[in-house]
Amino acid sequence: MALPSESDDSTPFRPGVWRVGLLVAYWLVLLTATHWPKEIELGVPVTSYDKVQHLVAFGTLAWLLAWCMYANQRFTLRRAAAVVAIVALYGLFDEVTQPWFNRTFDPFDLVADVIGAAIGLGVYAVCERRWGCDQL
Repeated sequence: MALPSESDDSTPFRPGVWRVGLLVAYWLVLLTATHWPKEIELGVPVTSYDKVQHLVAFGTLAWLLAWCMYANQRFTLRRAAAVVAIVALYGLFDEVTQPWFNRTFDPFDLVADVIGAAIGLGVYAVCERRWGCDQL
């Protein structure tokens, strides 16, 4: 069985498919990372960048979500609010379910998630205006 070549029109390249695949893969990694049971506390103080990790992780999630949902549409404030709402609801789900996996609920993590989503959308808006989403 031969693999399709780049010039084969029977299997057109659809960027939306791999964008969604990337979003789903990232979301699954994020879900796993935030629900992995904590290691036993050693009693040694460790510098934690937990809130920075939340900002980056949920900012990336918001960027990918906007890229998948609105890649060929004008990005508006209403659409940005929809992405922030989805990410905030996921952040709430994430925090509420963490105690089931020997993790702790932290409302400040949820705040960091929403701020990260807003930052991620700001980066998305700049990229979209600069290059257009179909070029990303």
